[in-house]
Amino acid sequence: MLRARLQGLAIWVAIAACAGVIGHYGFGANFWLVAILTIMSLVVNGWIIEWEDRQPGGWLNPKGSDG
Repeated sequence: MLRARLQGLAIWVAIAACAGVIGHYGFGANFWLVAILTIMSLVVNGWIIEWEDRQPGGWLNPKGSDG
């Protein structure tokens, strides 16, 4: 369980680092700014997806409130 969580965290950090490198070398932006913005956008996107999935008719609640 802990190993899977650490692997998931490592993937998120790797995505943010890649975005930071692309932003820094591709657009001349600050590496840390791009990396932090990427992490924040991934977290917010995850919250939105989780919320949508729990709504009636969503992925985690396919039958809705009827039953």
